[in-house]
Amino acid sequence: MKYFAHFFIVYLIFTSIGFANEKFQLNKATISIWVAKDWQSVKDLFGVPLTFLGPKANGARPVVSFTPTGLLDLKFDQKSLEKNQDEYKNGREAWLRSKDGKSLVYYPYQFEHLKDGIDVHKIGYAYEVNEIRYSEYSYYILCGGQLFHSKVLFRQEHEKQYTNVVDKMIRSFECK
Repeated sequence: MKYFAHFFIVYLIFTSIGFANEKFQLNKATISIWVAKDWQSVKDLFGVPLTFLGPKANGARPVVSFTPTGLLDLKFDQKSLEKNQDEYKNGREAWLRSKDGKSLVYYPYQFEHLKDGIDVHKIGYAYEVNEIRYSEYSYYILCGGQLFHSKVLFRQEHEKQYTNVVDKMIRSFECK
């Protein structure tokens, strides 16, 4: 009984501060993600299967979305992805022109092997539209032979505050 009481207290502490992963059903995949206590999960927001909304501050909030692509057993060629950064940049520049915005910086392609069966490819950029600065990142997560796309959007004034939260979400990603 004594051990159960200790276990129960530790469990309550960890779940109350947001250490437990939450499970979500996305099409045929079940994914598990750590979610900070003050973040809200929303399914099917504007056609996006799963979106996480961070705390609202100054009329904005950080947003992280996850979409299963339906692509299976995809193999990324890292050298090709590194070379295709110009294509990514050209697409972003075209969008910015349509919004009368400007690019500030491009974050180069990065690859990270998180754990067995989970690889992450990341690219991003910072831009300004209507005098508001944003940072946006795309993550392509290969998990168990499935490809998931995650999009992250911050106002730049919130990025430092929430980068660790988003990083923990991506690193906690698991699928079945």
